[in-house]
Amino acid sequence: MILNSLIFGGITSVWWALVWFVLPFDLRQMSVPALTLLHVAPPVLLMGAWSAWKHYRAKRAAAAAQAALDAQAAEQAAKIDAARSAHEAELARRRAYVECRGVWVASTTPPPDWFDGQPTHCAFLEQPAEETAGVGREHALRQSLREVLTLAIGGSPAVAWLPVYLLPGTQLAGAAQLELVRDAWQAAVADNFLEPAPSQADCKFLPGTEGIADRIVALFENDPTLPALLLLGPDSPLADAQEEDHDDDGPPVNPPGGKPGHAVVALLFSRPGLVTAYHADDSLPADDERDPYQPYWERQGGEAAAVGWARVPPPLQPSLLDLAPLATLHQGRVLQKQGGLARGNALTRQLQSLLEAALINASLREHPFDSADADAPPPVEIGWLAHNSGSVDTGGSRLAALASALHYFGSELNPIDQATNVVVEYGDTGAARGALLLATALLRAAQLAQPTVAAEFEGDDFVGVGVMRPAVGATT
Repeated sequence: MILNSLIFGGITSVWWALVWFVLPFDLRQMSVPALTLLHVAPPVLLMGAWSAWKHYRAKRAAAAAQAALDAQAAEQAAKIDAARSAHEAELARRRAYVECRGVWVASTTPPPDWFDGQPTHCAFLEQPAEETAGVGREHALRQSLREVLTLAIGGSPAVAWLPVYLLPGTQLAGAAQLELVRDAWQAAVADNFLEPAPSQADCKFLPGTEGIADRIVALFENDPTLPALLLLGPDSPLADAQEEDHDDDGPPVNPPGGKPGHAVVALLFSRPGLVTAYHADDSLPADDERDPYQPYWERQGGEAAAVGWARVPPPLQPSLLDLAPLATLHQGRVLQKQGGLARGNALTRQLQSLLEAALINASLREHPFDSADADAPPPVEIGWLAHNSGSVDTGGSRLAALASALHYFGSELNPIDQATNVVVEYGDTGAARGALLLATALLRAAQLAQPTVAAEFEGDDFVGVGVMRPAVGATT
């Protein structure tokens, strides 16, 4: 205000000096109103122009500043939207899952007490331990593989047309393992009198180095034409075990991984939402209209064969769908730490972190983009725990850490009465252990209609945690 007064006074003084001493005005001949207007109007007009220019400049600066703020806000909003989209895309990727449609297990251990033949298209076969011990891995696994594959293909002939992924063992050469599975597959096809059938098994090792569940889900994500697959986990440390003499002064001491065991596990996984367009009453071309060189699986329902069923013949597709989904397999989380896993409370915190990520993957715990939007999570109900912590003297701390981690999320699970310790129940099953853990968790999820947890330890520096859920509408 003072500055404006000084400026107005300066303008007025300069103008009056010009009027009195410079400009050719005869002030004595002018009327009083004209004289007053001459002295007052120009300074007022100049001051008004100055004020208008200042106002315009301030308004333009404010508009430029606001535009800069709007652009910054728009850029920030775009970054937030992009980050939110990336978060949702990553969450959707994490929550990808597959459906389990069949579980077949052969071992030297009697079927668990909780398995009473349900679900009907699943089975536990008991192999005589005395016929397995010391006979050599190849001999012991050959018969078990044949029996398990015979049951799987008998459940649906379409299984014979699916790829077989093998969990590799370490005691046999890779080529020998694949050949062993192919021979057992050929025998199983013959046992089921399958005609026609593929000339040979599409058998390969399960690719990847992450957890088994993550690798299975990745196979379906990478191949949109893959309808289903069969996962095989065979191994038999018992077949290579030699009888040892024990000191009469005390009982034998079992190794931390359990006494030598034997197990062959087959798991049938399929893509969620698998459907077929084939119908049994589809019209068939006359024999003289058929192309003799056309593949069998393309002779009927060609349209159905092209929609995500790979080489499975259309007439066999309904038989695979008749094996109703039992449970869903979700991606898990693994931790591999050089120097070994933590102990005590630190191990509990590590397992809490893994379990939380696995619960998010299974859609049992929210993972909002903005933590401020998160509500208090409800308690998680877990129906069963499958683990390989080992006996009390070697794995008590691990089991205690698992129980504490589950309790942290509100689960009231009893880790003794509501759990399967595969080391205690089945012994050391080698490469079959991971598949055996999944089979147990998937079957219990289907039977209890509740989520289950599988936790696998490997040595002192690796642990993986996964969550299984019952399939929507699954019946046992």
